[in-house]
Amino acid sequence: MILLSAQTLMLMGCPMIDSESENIKIVNRSDKEICFQVNSLTYPFANEDTLLLGQFPVFGIKPRTHYLCYAGTNSDWRRELHRCSFLQILIVENGDDFLKYFKAPKDTLRKYVPVVQRYHLSVKDLDRLHWTVTYPPTEEMKGINMWPPYKK
Repeated sequence: MILLSAQTLMLMGCPMIDSESENIKIVNRSDKEICFQVNSLTYPFANEDTLLLGQFPVFGIKPRTHYLCYAGTNSDWRRELHRCSFLQILIVENGDDFLKYFKAPKDTLRKYVPVVQRYHLSVKDLDRLHWTVTYPPTEEMKGINMWPPYKK
């Protein structure tokens, strides 16, 4: 009985994980394979438009499919992002070229594997999008901090 009471108290002290923010769904609506990188440690590198090699993994998504990106350390993106103002997601279209040049200097990588979409997403943005980020951007994403900006 004491053990059960102690476990109940421990669980009550832990905030519940929001199941919607447990994963970010990255959707590739294009006809090309894309690669993406998620970075929640972007300050002061907020406008960096090249992949931050060696620090963060890069994931591939086949055309017309999606990838569920989980939060690494805290098991929930809402908790993961509590210490930063936004999440940066970088999209490149040519995974083979990325693998070929990933050890190259940043200017070479930028030249041969340009970032085709950069998103800066706040928790509020992600809530509005139901924790789903789409490439190319959809009209629902209009008004979100991204480069290039959304166009119909």
